[in-house]
Amino acid sequence: MKDRRVTDFVTEWTDCGDSFQASGTSLAGNHMLETELANQLTSKPGLSFEGLVVRRLACNSICLEGIMFSEDEDFDIEDYVKCLPGVQTVINRLTVVKGAPCGEETCCSGEETVVEW
Repeated sequence: MKDRRVTDFVTEWTDCGDSFQASGTSLAGNHMLETELANQLTSKPGLSFEGLVVRRLACNSICLEGIMFSEDEDFDIEDYVKCLPGVQTVINRLTVVKGAPCGEETCCSGEETVVEW
């Protein structure tokens, strides 16, 4: 399995031949699908990730791993990823944390941090 590090996420793929097709162009050789998906997910408002790994597998499958922080409790990442051309199955190994990650507006317990001096 090959490994490609791109900014804040990792894309990995296996040799799956021509199983992914989009607009008549094979994505198997240039790994655009994994990179584009990771870019879309990391730039989506209300979502943030730690250690996001996107893997393209055989049989038109995508595997997601890492920690996802979501401000939207109704967001279904599997449905979102299945909207990509050629994706039929999503293997979701993400740990989902509701709210923002620590160091942002709220702390991990969901309470706002107020410091009075």
